[in-house]
Order: sequence, then structure tokens, then C-alpha cells
Amino acid sequence: MSNLSPFESGLLASLASLVAVARATPGFDGVALTKAAEYFLENPAAGCTTGSAKEAYEAALRVISRGHENILEAVQDEPSRH
Repeated sequence: MSNLSPFESGLLASLASLVAVARATPGFDGVALTKAAEYFLENPAAGCTTGSAKEAYEAALRVISRGHENILEAVQDEPSRH
């Protein structure tokens, strides 16, 4: 997806971070999360089947369906801020 707004870029980065943490949580069913995302990729919402609408719809689902271990590796040694 090209020409993302700063909000969209931040939203996708936030989603990737949440997915990375969830997948790293003991007992979390990452396979089920991937299957759910794939289901919605295969069965898109009305109005999201072509062109830029399809690209936008699929962007978040593709973030969910992938692993993001590199995010955790990048921040592993950073001090936490609460």
C-alpha cells in the first residue's frame, strides 16, 4: 500500500507491535490469529474487493497474519517506560 498517511503508518506499526507481543505471550494461539486474518483476506468486506479499497483493507490483515519477532528483538534491551 503506497502513500500512507502518518496516522495509517502509525496505526499499522502499532498493530504490528501488539501482534508481536501477543504472539510472544505464553499460551497465545498465534495459529488461530493467523487463520482468522486469512479468513478475512479470503472473504473481504463489501466494498473492499478491488483497487485501493482492497489494498487498504488487506494492509492490517497482512500485519496480523505475519510474525514480527524482529520488533521484540529490536526493543529487547531498551528500558521499559510505563
